[in-house]
Amino acid sequence: MLLFRRLRRSAPEPAPPAEPERPPEPAAPPLALKLWATVIRGLDRGDQSVILLPGGRPEEPERVEADRFYLYPLFEGQRHELLAPQYRDLLVSQASMEDAGPGRVSMRHWVRVSDIRRIDGEPALEALAPFLVVDPLRYPREALGWQPGETLWVLVVRVFRMRQARSVPWREAYDAPGRWVTLDATDARELPPEPPAGFEICISDTAFSHDRGEILKALAPYA
Repeated sequence: MLLFRRLRRSAPEPAPPAEPERPPEPAAPPLALKLWATVIRGLDRGDQSVILLPGGRPEEPERVEADRFYLYPLFEGQRHELLAPQYRDLLVSQASMEDAGPGRVSMRHWVRVSDIRRIDGEPALEALAPFLVVDPLRYPREALGWQPGETLWVLVVRVFRMRQARSVPWREAYDAPGRWVTLDATDARELPPEPPAGFEICISDTAFSHDRGEILKALAPYA
C-alpha cells in the first residue's frame, strides 16, 4: 500500500491594505494672452502667424507662460500708425466686434505655439516684416515697451477659431497690469476646451506649413 503524506499548506499571507484612491489633480486654470484685437484679426485671417512678446534682458529674462492659451482682445491703446501701412484698414474697434453684452468681453480664439525663438535686435524684426500686420520696429517699442539691449520672444502659432462666439464677464483682475490672464474657473466653463471640439482652424494645414517654414528661414540668421 502506498502511503501518501498530506502536506500542510501554510496559511496565505494577508494582502497588503489597499492604498486609498487619490483624487485627481485639479486642472490648471486656463490662461489667456492679452493682445490687440487688430492683431487677433490678422492672426485669424492668416496675415500674421507670429506673436511678439517681451523677452527681457538676457540676465533677467521674461517667461512665456504657456504654449496653449486663449486670446483676450484689447481695444484700448491700439494705434493706427503702429500698423503696417497695408493693414491699417484692419483696425478693430470694440463697436465692430460681436455684441457680447454689457460688462462682457467677446473671446473667440485659442492658440497653440509650434515654435519659439528669441531675438535681440532690429535686423531680426525687419526680417519678420512680411509676417506681421504691425510696424516691425514701432510696435515692439511703443506697444510692447521693448528697448535695444532687450530681447523679444517670437512665437510661431497655430490659431483656432471658436465655431460660436463666446464671451466672459469683464473682471477687474483681467484689467490688471501684465500680458497674461488666469481665467476665473466660472468663466473658463463658458469657453470650449482645447480643439478640435468647438473650433475650426483659421488657415489650412498647407498654408500654415508654408508660413511656418518661411518664418523660421527668415529668423535663422538671428535666433
